[in-house]
Amino acid sequence: MNTMALLKYCIVLIAVLIIVLLALAVMTGFPLGEPESPDPSEHHIPPEYWANASPATPIPESEMITIILAESTLSAPGQDTPTGIVEIPLSRLNLSSRFMKSDEYENWYLETDLDTGKSVVLIRMPQTVYERHIAMSKNATVSLPETSFCRIYQNLSDLNAHIQRDGEGVRVLPDYGGRE
Repeated sequence: MNTMALLKYCIVLIAVLIIVLLALAVMTGFPLGEPESPDPSEHHIPPEYWANASPATPIPESEMITIILAESTLSAPGQDTPTGIVEIPLSRLNLSSRFMKSDEYENWYLETDLDTGKSVVLIRMPQTVYERHIAMSKNATVSLPETSFCRIYQNLSDLNAHIQRDGEGVRVLPDYGGRE
């Protein structure tokens, strides 16, 4: 083989090698240039999406459950609880033995040994959601997002100041004390 043929063969081999490397770079996602920034308009929900939306129908009081318990009933002392999560041992949620049913409000349960001067937790949600949380509990503990289902009050008087009759139902006013 003469030198000229060998040179042509090497050039073709280098070209094929470059093409293979470029193909691999494209297939593996290796960035060949500046990465593109995401287009924020792709995440915009157009007004037409909400055009036929209507407000949710409030759940009747008969389908809700409200549990009032001492803040000390929550997670066992020393247990590491993530911020914004309320954890309650299942043993402390036995409605038939640890709670009394309210005469004033439908489906309201008050912890029997509640100290009226200490902070209390109001847990309020649809009955079906409560049952699902109980059924799906892990480690014999129910974990609830604090801002969705729980409100913490200084004492029973503070809690009662935030409860208002609303026709057939009950409204818990939006003031939220939270844990300190």
